[in-house]
Amino acid sequence: MKSWAYSFVVLHLIAFDKFRSAFPIPIYHLVYSRRLFMVIGFGAKEPLVAVGVAFGLGFTILGWIESEIRSRALWVGLVNLVGTATYGIGLKVFAQGAYTSSYSFTNWSRMSGNFSAWLSKDFANHLPWVILVVLLGAAASRSGPKLRQLALFTARQKWGIFTGVLMYGGYVAILLPWSTISYYAGPLGIFFAFPVAIFVAQMLPQTSTIFQVLIPIGALFFNMLVSQWALTRESFYHYDTQNLMAWVRGNSAFQAAARQELVFCNGMEAAGAIPAHLARDFSLQLPRFKHSRTQIDPTISKAIVVWSPRFGGAETDFPSTAWDTMFYSKFWQVYVRK
Repeated sequence: MKSWAYSFVVLHLIAFDKFRSAFPIPIYHLVYSRRLFMVIGFGAKEPLVAVGVAFGLGFTILGWIESEIRSRALWVGLVNLVGTATYGIGLKVFAQGAYTSSYSFTNWSRMSGNFSAWLSKDFANHLPWVILVVLLGAAASRSGPKLRQLALFTARQKWGIFTGVLMYGGYVAILLPWSTISYYAGPLGIFFAFPVAIFVAQMLPQTSTIFQVLIPIGALFFNMLVSQWALTRESFYHYDTQNLMAWVRGNSAFQAAARQELVFCNGMEAAGAIPAHLARDFSLQLPRFKHSRTQIDPTISKAIVVWSPRFGGAETDFPSTAWDTMFYSKFWQVYVRK
């Protein structure tokens, strides 16, 4: 679905640029609106503090480079930077609870695993657009020296690309101790689209006419393909989840193990969401499953693991010599220790 986000941002940036040309918007209105939406974003999802830090650094550097707007840019940048940093530290010190107790920048093994997941999933999703940027750069370089091509970018465009890179890098850094996959990675598509959209909008007119026609058509076809694949995948996931809950409803052995807190789940949200849905949809009251992404303590006899491949790990972690299969589908499997 991130591919759809790329095209969404590209089209809206172009539309917004046309709108600003026809109806100039005072800079102060833009600054205050950005602050408002950032505060709303902070409340919706804590990792979005990376946006505040990125804008703070971006405006601070812009003020250092552009002497004409130095005082105003420095003021906006420092207020955003200090305010966001204070907010982030406050979350860590005062708001961190049991749910986020494992969040730590010193958990190197978890960060390494999340970085590998980012490479295999998120970066792989970006790869077609990275290739597009490289092709556009190569095509545009044929029409003149690289320095002349870089000079086509205005100061605002360079600042936009730089800020987009900061937002992306900051958000990935915040996600590394937690999770870089699933819906957590959703904003990465938007942040990645900022520098890509600015670069493509500037370089595409410098290429041949056929290239300018093929790129939008190819992007549309690619987005339709990815969107259809994502919708199909999510439909099967929800179908398997419903089947899993129906199976749990009729399995007394699983229910007894859950009440003895012997059920583990490799999905952090799923560990609480599945029992919550069982209570709401089937009036079946079960405690929250224990979350664990690593191997279950071998001393725990008759442990049950509710496992999904979308949350990490592999089926080989549950060899038939040590585990029996209780439930099996594409997106959910349940194993019990022998």
